[in-house]
Amino acid sequence: MKRLSWEIILAGLFFIAVAIYLIDKPSGDNNHGPETAETPNEPTPPTAHSPIRVIDIEGLKELASLDELKELESLEDVDQAENLKKLKALAHLIPSEARDEFLTEIDKVLREFSDGDIQINFDSEDQLIIVNHEYETLEQGNWGETSPGVYTYVNDFDATDITETSISLPGGSITVVGTNENKAKFTVQASGQISSKEDLDSKISTTSSINDGEAIFSIDTKEKSRDSNLQLQVTLYIPENMELSTYTAAGHIEATNINGDQVYETGGGHIKLNRVSGDIIAVSKGGHVSIEDAKGDVIMKSSGGHLVLKKCTGDATLDTKGGNIEIKDVDGEIISSTLGGNIMIALNNLNEDITAETSAGNIQIFIPSNSKADIDIQASNTSDLNGFSNMAFDGRKTKNKASGKLNGGGSEIIAFTKYGKVIITGNE
Repeated sequence: MKRLSWEIILAGLFFIAVAIYLIDKPSGDNNHGPETAETPNEPTPPTAHSPIRVIDIEGLKELASLDELKELESLEDVDQAENLKKLKALAHLIPSEARDEFLTEIDKVLREFSDGDIQINFDSEDQLIIVNHEYETLEQGNWGETSPGVYTYVNDFDATDITETSISLPGGSITVVGTNENKAKFTVQASGQISSKEDLDSKISTTSSINDGEAIFSIDTKEKSRDSNLQLQVTLYIPENMELSTYTAAGHIEATNINGDQVYETGGGHIKLNRVSGDIIAVSKGGHVSIEDAKGDVIMKSSGGHLVLKKCTGDATLDTKGGNIEIKDVDGEIISSTLGGNIMIALNNLNEDITAETSAGNIQIFIPSNSKADIDIQASNTSDLNGFSNMAFDGRKTKNKASGKLNGGGSEIIAFTKYGKVIITGNE
């Protein structure tokens, strides 16, 4: 890992912005209602910024060799104002539709990372750039105040022999990033109504156990502070080849570049996973779940959110009680169901069975026009096959039902809606 001053790192990162996908981590902002007569001047509790930033870049190997980037990396003695000027000058490289947003992001990052050192990992093999905010003045395994009203806990450890990691929170966001290193870092930031370190210690207990090939991290709320206004934000930076289990009672979960069996569960937030492999389970009791670029079998569930799955090589089971389902480019069996939403499935190849069921919504399935399938679809309104030759389908077809063989038969396609349409469309 290469250490540079934060100004240089930012310059390099934003130069590479021509091809980045930036994942903004939840900041844990607290939503405050209107002021009441009893507390007209109550201050807004401080909130923490995410101490980690992940940039997922296609073509990083090629971009890392650019002469301009090398020049920016050598600017160790240039002050902040000069670097900022150079960063803004580089905005002409960004497409016009994203330029204003990008300049805003420059100012945001400068504000967030100006109060400490930064550590950066260029992972060219996985095409990731990972920026960590360093807290060198903190004592390992203890809470310390890193900005007014914001307290941070850090545990750095050697993960060479660690194969499993688990995190459990009473509430708050979790961000997990896998890299090609053997070092690991567990960071927690606490903000909200905290008057002192002693006050924080009276509200929560923090446990980290690292032994026998397993790293376990948990935070528990003490009984007397169940109703306190406390926000937690956890980041975990671990080797990519790791089994992982994460749980938060209320908060968002994000993970990038993890290779191993994984379980993600939240009682009231969204789950977003990218570039993951292994058997993957993602469950939210009240939020959306999205997974992109997965290798392995996937189970996605939500009690009231949308489910999105893109680029998966493995079997996929998706179930939501009240949202839409979107599935694209999956090479495996698909089982999808929702009690109150639409289902859209688009495949480049049809190699496995598809089951799609909704109680109230439309179902659209897009497959190549030469796909071989056994069709059984039923709808309250319309069921139809579009984009196939007249000779492709052999079976019985009415306004709301179709059953038979497509191009001689093959994988099963079963689709049913109580109130809505079912349309299967053939694409060239």
